[in-house]
Amino acid sequence: MVIILETIDIIIIILFSLLLCAFIGFIIFKSFCYKISRVQFKIDDANNSINDKLIIKYNLIKEMIDFCNKKLNIESKTFNSVKKIKDNSIKMNDDKLLNNVYSEIVNIIDDNNKKEIGELNNLIKKYEENELHIISLRTYYNKNVIMYNSLFRNFPFSVIQKVKGYKIYLLFEGEELSFDDDFIEV
Repeated sequence: MVIILETIDIIIIILFSLLLCAFIGFIIFKSFCYKISRVQFKIDDANNSINDKLIIKYNLIKEMIDFCNKKLNIESKTFNSVKKIKDNSIKMNDDKLLNNVYSEIVNIIDDNNKKEIGELNNLIKKYEENELHIISLRTYYNKNVIMYNSLFRNFPFSVIQKVKGYKIYLLFEGEELSFDDDFIEV
């Protein structure tokens, strides 16, 4: 009888130890998942903000194109390619096209020294403010994407990625803020 009780006690201790290890493993797994989801939230938040700013950028470019078409009677192939983009379907890869159109508009301003360009200059100021927001958001987005993607190079996170099916994000190409630049004091 004593031998049976000792084996039952040993079995109970082993089961309790296994349950304790499983519980600790679960807590560690959840903390790793939380770390991933926290970075993923920052990426998604930055992505949504970038999309909002890209829509503003698109609308400003459309206004500039309308101004160039109506007031200056200037047409362009790049202008037409912007008109093909649907209002609410702006994506990060459309940013390069919008930048090309903006460069073309700046060249038009340089070529036309007319007084009627004042309205266009106001649009350009709004565009440049918006562009600064996009650049800072892009920097924030890319910093978090690099952090997120690098998490999956390490052991526990690579397993979690496979189990949970996390995807790797791509960087948003373009100009970024440099932390080596001198900051202007206000």
